[in-house]
Amino acid sequence: MERTTGSISIAWFPQTSQTVGSTTPAPSEAGPSLTAGTVPVKRRRGRPRIESREQLLGQPVRMSILSALSQAGSLSFMRLREIIRTNDGNLSIHARKLERAGYVRVEKKFAGRVPRTEYIITEQGQLALDEYTPASR
Repeated sequence: MERTTGSISIAWFPQTSQTVGSTTPAPSEAGPSLTAGTVPVKRRRGRPRIESREQLLGQPVRMSILSALSQAGSLSFMRLREIIRTNDGNLSIHARKLERAGYVRVEKKFAGRVPRTEYIITEQGQLALDEYTPASR
């Protein structure tokens, strides 16, 4: 497909999502995510990402979450954030990965009208931490 804009000629190849020329094609032709000279990365969808214990616990934030929960048993989101010294988004993403792996259980409650999230280490999480930590070997 070729489009002429003033004195600039642009060739666009939709099957490869590549553009050739000095400007980008019109948004109606290219879609919202294409820019000049880029090729979108294709991802497989529908397949869950499988992470090993080493990949899960190799991250310092996740290791800190499990270590803190191992010592305390259960902690609120706010207290866990204070201990680990991270931001809300970072903590919630890493805690969600540990929850999906079955290492942490999350209980959401309300104290009056205020939501309260409690994190509890599971037996599987304690076992994984004990096996992974070099000091316990």
